[in-house]
Amino acid sequence: MTVDFKERIYRDYYRLHILPRKGPLTPQRLASSAKTFDFHFGEFLPVERGSPILDVGCGSGALVWWLHSKGYTKAAGVDLSQDQIAAGQALKIPQLYNEGLVEHLARCEERYSLVFLRDVIEHIEPASLLDFLDLVRSALAPGGKLILQTPNGASPTFGRVLYGDFSHERAYTSTSLSQVLLLSGFEGAVFKPFEPRLPRFSWRTIASPRRWKDLKRALAWSLVKRFYRFLLEAEVGKGDYIVTYNIIACATRGDGERP
Repeated sequence: MTVDFKERIYRDYYRLHILPRKGPLTPQRLASSAKTFDFHFGEFLPVERGSPILDVGCGSGALVWWLHSKGYTKAAGVDLSQDQIAAGQALKIPQLYNEGLVEHLARCEERYSLVFLRDVIEHIEPASLLDFLDLVRSALAPGGKLILQTPNGASPTFGRVLYGDFSHERAYTSTSLSQVLLLSGFEGAVFKPFEPRLPRFSWRTIASPRRWKDLKRALAWSLVKRFYRFLLEAEVGKGDYIVTYNIIACATRGDGERP
């Protein structure tokens, strides 16, 4: 009777959801994003600069720009939004493709050494997620890695992210992510918090009035993080809890058959 509601959302996603919140992509935003990507994902990048890397749901291509700036010349991005791809191409970001994610993955068997899924799986219906991750696994070369970022259901503040986009389906935790990754043939999953990129304590920081705001925020976050963990430990018991509103996972394509 009507167009699928997600198709209706994504048709104007950039104009009605991205631009009002973040504004247009600029060289200054690219440079700032690069520092954040270094902080969150730098440790997972392959040593070989010629490794083919794919950012699935790349938006306007900020992560692809970061990868190219670090010498990964075979990094590419794919996104369903023509407007977002056009915004990245206007800034000369290379190898951005306007294509359906499933369609692209389905024709790229064993092509990539690393695949990024940032802010993607929360948009996928749970009933379809395993099939989608099967495609991601198939697009990875043997020994290839998957890095994903998604709302963290174990965080007291995850609702701001999960419910901040009408197309989101659900949040995940390290245990539910472990479950779906194992079912999709991934191994050795490691998880890390999506920590805010804040300055470390130093005399230089104290001497700079412009850094005091960041320093106070860093102190506040340190206290709040411990309080969140205290709440979980009081109810559930001691554990290595990740309490940031997003969670990052890195897993390797397994060699065996999927369960």
